[in-house]
Amino acid sequence: DYIHIKRIAEVGDKAIGHVLVKRFRQQKNYEKRTRKFASREGSKVGYEEAKAASIAHIAEQKGISLEAAKQHFEHPVLEQRPYIKMASLENKHKFSLEIDQQQVEQAQQGGEQGGKFNTYGFSTHTTVPHW
Repeated sequence: DYIHIKRIAEVGDKAIGHVLVKRFRQQKNYEKRTRKFASREGSKVGYEEAKAASIAHIAEQKGISLEAAKQHFEHPVLEQRPYIKMASLENKHKFSLEIDQQQVEQAQQGGEQGGKFNTYGFSTHTTVPHW
């Protein structure tokens, strides 16, 4: 699959609703994150304590048992999301920009954000037509 970027066009009556479109970041490597936290300068917790806290947090966040959270820590189940392969203009590192679309009841103009979109064209407060 690929994307083709064109100019902005009117959706007209093709819209079937409105969606919030935002970046989605999955936690893919709890081990790395936990080691980094435990080794952080000034951290008073060791790796095992940090791992136990991380597992407890996963259990609470996902509403699962500690045993299931331990399994998730060791072998995370990743959600399938649409994504775009990109490369950083600054350091040329390649990354996947994962996308989350959230259906909403009615169009929203962004509250305090006032209809602003980020560099990727995403907004956590302003909707776009879904067609």
